[in-house]
Parts: sequence; C-alpha cells; structure tokens
Amino acid sequence: MSLLTVIIPTYNAAATLHRALTSLQTQTSQYFSIIIQDGNSTDHTLEIAESFSPFFKERLTIFSEPDNGIYDAMNIAIEKSKGDWFYFLGADDYVYNTNVFEIIGDDLQNENIHFLYGNVYSPDYGLRYDGKFSFEKILNRNICHQAIFYRRQLFEQVGNYNITYKVSADWDFNIRCFSHQEVRTKYVDILVAFFAPGGFGKQVKDAPFIKEQKRLELEYIKKNKPLLFLSLMVKRSVSKLLPK
Repeated sequence: MSLLTVIIPTYNAAATLHRALTSLQTQTSQYFSIIIQDGNSTDHTLEIAESFSPFFKERLTIFSEPDNGIYDAMNIAIEKSKGDWFYFLGADDYVYNTNVFEIIGDDLQNENIHFLYGNVYSPDYGLRYDGKFSFEKILNRNICHQAIFYRRQLFEQVGNYNITYKVSADWDFNIRCFSHQEVRTKYVDILVAFFAPGGFGKQVKDAPFIKEQKRLELEYIKKNKPLLFLSLMVKRSVSKLLPK
C-alpha cells in the first residue's frame, strides 16, 4: 500500500499536465502513487499522462470518465485510492521543489497528524500564501488544497467534498476539518506547490457557499466576540431604519 496518493483531476489539460507530472517525477522521495482522474478530455491530456507510465509504472493509474466537476472527480478518485494520505494537485499546478515529499515524510508517519499543510507560491495571492491558520482565519480565507496533505480518515470523519459548491467545496471541507474537535492539524513552513493564477474559483462566485460562510462567521463572532456581535446587530438594525 502506498503511503501517499497524489490525485490530479484533469479535463483538457494538455497544455500544463506535463509540467505537473514532471514535478512529481523529479521528487527525491518516490514513496507515492498517482491517480489521474480525467473527465473525458478531448485533447491530448491522456496521451501526455500515458507518456509518464514507463517511469511511474504501476504507481500511475489513469481513469477517464464523465464527472460533475473537479470536486466530484476528487471524490471519485478517493474511493479508488488505497493510500493513507491524499494530496490533490491541479493539472496546471506543480510541486514547488524536488524535496517537498521528502521533507514531509516523517509527518506522514505520525498518526497524531490528520491535516498537514504548508504554503503555496501564487501570483494571485501575493506570491507566498499564507502561513499558519486558525479557525477564525479559515472562516475568512482558504488554505489552497495544493498546500495540504489529508489523512484518509478525515473523509470518514467529516465527509467528502460537497459538490453542490462548484468552486468552494475545498474551502467548505477545510472549515469542517478545522471545526472538528478530533482533527489534528500541523503547519510546516515550506512552499509545497506553485498555484497557477486565474483558476476557476477566481472567475466564478459560489453564492451558496458565501451565504454559509457568512452564517458561520457570524456564529463564531457571537460565541467568541460578544461585543463585536452586539455592534454588528445594532448596525443592522439601524440600516433597516434608513431610507432606501
């Protein structure tokens, strides 16, 4: 059984997939397997994926079938994996340095860690993003999944990705992890991956998730910052009285 499974959801990713796979090919630690979960690409994605088979051999598995978006593809791949840990890499991203998997190797052996994360390098987020997170911080900004290693049991504890959130299912999942009392997180101050700019989440707003995020944020403020909560309620009351 492979300790770590790298899952790459793809759809017409021929322009970028080679770089993503090369960043895995050059890792100093090769104690991982790869699942490419493709959504029936019509370009050369599958040919590029197959070109890496001679190197990875049985450690690379390629599936191509219809799905309902990136998070559905990730859920499907989870069910097919036998790994203890998951790492989700976008087809247009790449692992930042050749020794990333070697650096985090000991932590993956630690049974007291369920959610291991570092940073990404991204032009969209001011280059290095974004340090250690608390529950309050993650209510306001997400940890990129390209920076995170998830233990399999997390998906048994908090459930899979909620595919009703088309662009924010990973943020929703991370919030559920941080709010779960039995989930142990650890931050490692390294750059894990290059996170490509201009992703789908930057182009489309996930209105159902935004509504839930605001509800959770208000609930947190009510519980932990009562004076701020009271101030917000007063402002809301006053705004309702003002003429439109």
